[in-house]
Amino acid sequence: MSVNPRLVLAIATDCLAPSQYVNFDYSSVAALDDGVAVGFNEEGIFLLDSGDIDEGACGEEDPIQSIVRYARVDMGVLHRKRLRAVVVKGEAEGCLSFSLAGDERQMMLDATATPPSTTNQQTIIKAMVPRTFYGANIDLTIENVNGADFSIDAVDIYWRPQVHRI
Repeated sequence: MSVNPRLVLAIATDCLAPSQYVNFDYSSVAALDDGVAVGFNEEGIFLLDSGDIDEGACGEEDPIQSIVRYARVDMGVLHRKRLRAVVVKGEAEGCLSFSLAGDERQMMLDATATPPSTTNQQTIIKAMVPRTFYGANIDLTIENVNGADFSIDAVDIYWRPQVHRI
């Protein structure tokens, strides 16, 4: 196979869900009409009919880890902001973990779909942020817990300015 591993982005055409593969040996992949998958690289065309896939083949002992890291958000330098909640709109089948990093603090929050969803339908996942978390620059990371399946349509961060009295 290829000596230059690649970063490959794949899109499921039935639901337009993206996946990212690291150290993937193929430059492109196609699913034929009869369900057979083939991979292409500079050495030729390969039949992909065996091996681990992303549909639970790893088992519960080794769940697939999925992480979304957003670029740092500058909420303005005039006043620090106190975050109140992080709301993710999308689909989730299980629990998600939110990691927030502010100017001086870092914290982990766990949140489950409200109401809990086991059918991967549109839902809202809300994580309340404790009053002690604030900052002008915010880093947000969303991670699945125990291999939970999820997709994100929108992320809203609710905040309010901290006014300092002189």
